[in-house]
Amino acid sequence: VKPPKHKKWGRRAKNEYYQLVVPLYPKLRKSLSRTIFLIVLPCLTVASILFYRFENPMAGETKTSLSWWIVFLGVRQMVILELTKIGQIFWIEILALRSSLFQMIVGPYISLIFIMSKGWPYVIFFWAISDFCFLYGDGQFAKHWLFWQSQFDIFNSNNPVDGVTDSTAYLRILCIMIFVGGAVSLKRLTISLFLGRRTVDHFGGELEKIMAKMILIGEVANLAMDIEATNMSPSHSPVNGDEDEKILRFKEFV
Repeated sequence: VKPPKHKKWGRRAKNEYYQLVVPLYPKLRKSLSRTIFLIVLPCLTVASILFYRFENPMAGETKTSLSWWIVFLGVRQMVILELTKIGQIFWIEILALRSSLFQMIVGPYISLIFIMSKGWPYVIFFWAISDFCFLYGDGQFAKHWLFWQSQFDIFNSNNPVDGVTDSTAYLRILCIMIFVGGAVSLKRLTISLFLGRRTVDHFGGELEKIMAKMILIGEVANLAMDIEATNMSPSHSPVNGDEDEKILRFKEFV
């Protein structure tokens, strides 16, 4: 009795998780640790000192504090960037490049788009998309992720910000990031398809000949092993019809 289809897919997904995801845990842990200890924690420390010890000075003549800018650039943007890098590892290095299940679900072209966007095009494209979701707009969440709590004033509306998260300049920067990342990815996809077709057109015939020769060599090797096994068999007889047939096939291949 064949197992149900959903159980078969579940078992396959579980196997791919242990084969593809688990080995990348050390890489993810190293990247997260580097970002947290070298960027996020130092920025939080400096912002806290400015907010609680130096009366939260403003950035120039604006109505936005220096501590808010440090939290925005050194903490919140770094969190979004790190999540984007983790997403790249998951979607490209794990699914698009190694998972046959992903290719069966989305098809070869979508997989190729993900593969061609690997690197900075993927990062800036989805970094900007994530910023639109979590850091852009005039709402309280875009200005302060922890706006709902009152224990840490540095993370709520008591830390002033004015016209940053919904500014035209910020919007233009995000749109440029999306355009550049998407355009470079599409350019890579177009070039790879063009060169792939040219390669098939020019070298397809020769590749078929090479593959045919490889199959021929495999068949010859198998026949040689069969003949050797027959000769070493105790019941070997010089008039064995089976052996004669194998020898004839071997001579034909040679």
